[in-house]
Amino acid sequence: MESTQTEATQAYVKHKKGIWISTGIFAFIGLAGGILGAILFALFGFFISFLFALIAFKIKETPEEKAYFREQRKKLNAQLEKESQERKETRVQRKLAKKRKREEEQHKREEAEREREELYKKQVEWWLTEDLSIHAKKIDGLKLSKNEYCYYKSSEPINWKEDRVSTRRINYGGLTATIHIAKGLNYRLGSINTAINKSAHIVTVLTGTLFLTNKRIIVASDNQIKAYTFKRLLKMEPYSDGVALYSSAGKRVILDGFTDATHFNIYLDRLTSEDNILPNNWGNIS
Repeated sequence: MESTQTEATQAYVKHKKGIWISTGIFAFIGLAGGILGAILFALFGFFISFLFALIAFKIKETPEEKAYFREQRKKLNAQLEKESQERKETRVQRKLAKKRKREEEQHKREEAEREREELYKKQVEWWLTEDLSIHAKKIDGLKLSKNEYCYYKSSEPINWKEDRVSTRRINYGGLTATIHIAKGLNYRLGSINTAINKSAHIVTVLTGTLFLTNKRIIVASDNQIKAYTFKRLLKMEPYSDGVALYSSAGKRVILDGFTDATHFNIYLDRLTSEDNILPNNWGNIS
């Protein structure tokens, strides 16, 4: 009981100013009901204010509690800092892991690309040195001469293209005058200039399967066929997707549509420059 009185006294002393201010406010509100109302509201306000002051005093932290909560806050802050650092390290580790993964994938792609390049080089070397006579065949449905054999057949449609020149005549009349000479006869004075406009363009003549023999290049479709004999060939310009053929007459034929024309271009060069290409025995291919 003595402890309670002491706490009540301490609470009153500590919060006295606030208690009396609240009491005055309640009394002012109670004036609407007269003197009695002001007294009753003042008592009610004093009681409520004192009760809140006592509750606030009772729940105040002791020095031991303050030290405890301070220590808890330190621990909590340390834990939060640790978790933040762990999250940061985790993010760094994830970034490093992603970077390593990208580097590994890049390394694998580079290795795969090197392997493809090595394999392609070996394939090109094989095309350059292999015995062409083993590929010599006759073609069913394609009439070849006695000592003519097919060494290469395209697996995709090839375009046969040629250069075309369009000529257009342009007439230009300058200042002119007409003189009447006789009935039905007029003489036109002035000058007329004639100009010729030429334009070159490439047209696709044929698209079909390409056959390379030891004497000519043949492109055949369902209803059309074109052939380019080696006797006409003066120069060839190989490209990654085709070849340009130049004849002794200066005309050009372009063959394109290859995914990779290296195989064809090597065989064409060898067939036009080598002699030991005829087979001893041959079969038919379709």
